[in-house]
Amino acid sequence: MRVTFIHESKSADGPDITLIPIGLVGLADYIAKQENKVEILHHKSEQVINPEFNLSEYLKQQQTDAVCLDLHWHLQAADVINTIKELKANNPTLITILGGLTASFFAEEIITNHKEVDYVIKGDGEEPLAKLLKAIQEKSPLEQVPNLTWRINKKTITNPQTFTIKEEMINKLNFTNFDLIKNKEFYLRLQPSEEKCLNCKKECDKKSFYFTVGRGCPVDCSFCGGSKTSQKLINNRDTPINLDPKKAVEELKKAKENHGLDIWYACYDPFPRSKSYLEIFKEIRKQKIDLGLRFESWALPTTEFIDEFKKTFDPTKSEIILSPESGSEKVRQKNKGYNYSNTELLETLEYIESKGLRSCVYFTTGLPFEKKEDALKSLALINFIRTNFNKTKILTAAIIMEPGSPWFLDPEKYGIKTKLKTFSDYLNFHAGGFSVGYETEHMKELEIRDFIGLMDAEEKCVYPESNFLKTLLKTCFSIEHHKTDQLHALCSTCKNYRECFPSLFIK
Repeated sequence: MRVTFIHESKSADGPDITLIPIGLVGLADYIAKQENKVEILHHKSEQVINPEFNLSEYLKQQQTDAVCLDLHWHLQAADVINTIKELKANNPTLITILGGLTASFFAEEIITNHKEVDYVIKGDGEEPLAKLLKAIQEKSPLEQVPNLTWRINKKTITNPQTFTIKEEMINKLNFTNFDLIKNKEFYLRLQPSEEKCLNCKKECDKKSFYFTVGRGCPVDCSFCGGSKTSQKLINNRDTPINLDPKKAVEELKKAKENHGLDIWYACYDPFPRSKSYLEIFKEIRKQKIDLGLRFESWALPTTEFIDEFKKTFDPTKSEIILSPESGSEKVRQKNKGYNYSNTELLETLEYIESKGLRSCVYFTTGLPFEKKEDALKSLALINFIRTNFNKTKILTAAIIMEPGSPWFLDPEKYGIKTKLKTFSDYLNFHAGGFSVGYETEHMKELEIRDFIGLMDAEEKCVYPESNFLKTLLKTCFSIEHHKTDQLHALCSTCKNYRECFPSLFIK
C-alpha cells in the first residue's frame, strides 16, 4: 500500500507543536519494510516552502491509499481533526488512521464521534499498524489486529488483544531513516515549539536529533501524561524498556554522518542511577562522534554522570536540563516522581558550573497543593539562581492538563478543578486559543498565568531583584495582601517593562 504519515502542527495561539514525535520515523521505517510505499510529510513545512501547497491534491497525485496522523499531543487535536475532515471530504475512499498518546487515550470517543477517522491504534503501533494495513489490503478480519479501535455498523469496537513492544523489537527499529521525510533538509533544521523556525529562511548553525533511548517511566509525576500510571493505561507497559547502548550509539552515528545532525536532545531518564548512559557516553568517545547533548535529567544527575558528560560532548553545544518545577520542597515532594531538596539542586548546579558546563532549570506554578506563598518561594529561588550562576538558564512555562496524567484521572485527589474531561473538551479548548485549562484549590487559572508571567519577568530582570519580588519578600511570604494581576505595575517605571511583560501590550 501507499502510506503517508502526516504531522500536523497547532495553528491557534499557544505552543506550536513543530516536531514530529520521536518514534514516528522508526514506525514509518518499519511499515516501509513490510513492502509498503511510505512517506512522512510535515504539513506546515510544506505550506511554508510552497504557500500554494494543497494536501488533498498532493495525496491524490501520489495515489495515497492510507494516511496516518500522529495525535500525540493534545494541543494538536483541533488541527488534526480538521485536516482529516478536509481529506475525507475531498477523497472519501482515503483510509484515515490515528495514533499517539492523546488518540490512544480517547480512542473510543474519537471513533464514536468522528466518522472521518476510520481507525485508531492505541499504544505501541509497530505491529498493529502493519497488521491493519495487511488486513485492509487482504480484506481479512480486523479482530486479528491488536490495539485497534474501529467501527462496524456505527458501533465502536476495541480489540481486547494487545501489543506492547519488547526490547528485542525496539532494538531492530531504524530511527534515522530521514530519507522518508519529504523536504527533509527543511524539516531537520527546525527547533521544538518555535514558530519562527518555520518562517526563517536561513540555515541553522546546529541541527538537533530528538532521540530517546527507550520507552516508559517507573514513577508518577502528578501532571505527566507519560507517567507510570499513564503508561500502563495507554501502552499496557509495566516497566520501561531500553535500547542497547551500542544500538543507541549506532543511531546517533547515522544521524551525525548521514544527515549532519550534531546536537542530540534526550528526554528519557527513568533510572537516574543506572550505568546505561555512561556506557553510551563511553562508546561515543570510542567512536569519536562529535556531538553536543541537551539532556533532560528526571532526577539530579550524579557527579559521575556530569564528569562523563564533560568528557564526551562539546560544551558549546551542550547543557544539562533540570526540572525542579517549584521552589517549595513540600510541593516538589508531592508532585515529582524523583524528589530532591533545594540544597541538593544548588549543589548540583554548582558542580555542573565548576566543570564549565551549561545548565537549564525549568519552573512552573499551579501544581497540586501549591499555595501562593509556595509560588513566591519559586520566585525567590529563580532570583537566587539567576544572580549566583553564570552558566544557568531559567525557563518558565505553564503546565496544561494532559489526558491520562494522574491529576487528570483523579482530580479530586489532587485538588484540581478542570473542564477538560473528554476529547470534545480538548477540541473546543484548543480551537479557542491558549490557556492552562484548570484551577487548583489554592489558585484560579488566571492567577496561575499571572505567576508564570512574574516568574518569566524575574528571570529577565536586570536588577538584583525585581520590584515586585522586593515588595513581596517584605511581606514575609504572605502574598494574600496583593492581587497577582497588579504586581507587574510595580515594575512599570523600568525601561524593560514592555519586554518583561509583553502579554500586557498584545492587542
